[in-house]
Amino acid sequence: FPLLLGQALLEQERWADAEPLLQRAVEAAPASAEACVGLGRVALANADRAQAIRWLRRALAFAPYNRQAAHLLDQVSAP
Repeated sequence: FPLLLGQALLEQERWADAEPLLQRAVEAAPASAEACVGLGRVALANADRAQAIRWLRRALAFAPYNRQAAHLLDQVSAP
């Protein structure tokens, strides 16, 4: 449930509201690529490039073919 609500808040760009829910989702399911991507999006919204890269790499470690994670990581890693 925290993951779904967190994702809904991301769609509304309510980054601060989404973050604790996504954190809870990762605590409940550490291999949740979706929650990691969500936290990567929150980090990007907060201009925390290093943290975004960490979350997106973690997402890809669990789901190597996650297109959203790969796309966002390409964007944030570009010079």
